[in-house]
Amino acid sequence: MFQPRVFCVKLQLHFGGDIHEISVPAYNGAEPTISDLMNAVERDFRVPRALQNLVFH
Repeated sequence: MFQPRVFCVKLQLHFGGDIHEISVPAYNGAEPTISDLMNAVERDFRVPRALQNLVFH
C-alpha cells in the first residue's frame, strides 16, 4: 500500500501580540507553499485569507 510521505514545518507566528507555534504540512517531500501557510493560519486562527498580511523576517 502506498503511504504518502508527510512532514511538518514548524514556524513561529506573531499574532494578537503573542507568539504562537504553527505546523504547516509538507507533502511528498516538497516544502510548504505560501498558500499552505495561509490555509493553516485560516484554519487554526480563523483569519480569512483576504485579511492576512504575512511578513517574513
